[in-house]
Amino acid sequence: MTSEARCCVVSFTLSTGSIFPSNLEKEKKKMEQYIADVADVAEVAEVADDVNETKVADVLVTGFEIFGNHCINPSWEIMKEFDGCTLEGATIVARELPVCYEEVDSRYPKLLEELPGLKLIVNCGVGLPGGLKLESRCRNGPYFRLDNHGTHPAKKCCDNNTGIENEFLTSVPTDDIIAACKKECPDLLLELSVDAGLYLCEYTYYHSIHSNRCPSIFLHVPPYGNPYDHNELKSYVQAILKELIKSVTCCARSNKEE
Repeated sequence: MTSEARCCVVSFTLSTGSIFPSNLEKEKKKMEQYIADVADVAEVAEVADDVNETKVADVLVTGFEIFGNHCINPSWEIMKEFDGCTLEGATIVARELPVCYEEVDSRYPKLLEELPGLKLIVNCGVGLPGGLKLESRCRNGPYFRLDNHGTHPAKKCCDNNTGIENEFLTSVPTDDIIAACKKECPDLLLELSVDAGLYLCEYTYYHSIHSNRCPSIFLHVPPYGNPYDHNELKSYVQAILKELIKSVTCCARSNKEE
């Protein structure tokens, strides 16, 4: 109820004599408490809707905020368009990640906990001009490059409980994915990479695989205009996502049959 509506209620009750002046302040407080309670209920309902929405997510796709010389980050501009979409029967949720080691450490694990039904994680970042790259490997360190806050991990690694030389390989069949995508999109420049850059891209990728939640992969896209524009990149990323989802679905079906 607006302040104007409350004034109307008070004016009406005074004119009809239903509330004595001595009780006016008490009634006013009751009305304000009622309004606050209604607002709280609405806020709780909104939060509940968000929670229910995330629980049905099958695929998490992420992109990064702007950083360095990039005044726009195509990784997030593209991935955010898939938020709430369904591809190959899988529901996708998209989230923007900070270019900050400390915030990734604190926020990313919580994000994964909020999505208990994930079947696939696709992290995306902006890379070098040229084609797109599927990253097959992520390393624990060393991470020397400064983030948007001007910091890097104190021990130069993602996981302080293992050696800095530790690394993971994705369980996603990258060679099959690349072959299928090139068959579907003959003009697509897509290749395999074993060097994700030892920055926030690789740092987040390490978190994804280390979580042991589901198959994870990292996709590097080039800056806009080098050589693709937004619509071209989105089209190619969508084709890659479809093949990734089909691959995960196929593997899950095979494991179930065994």
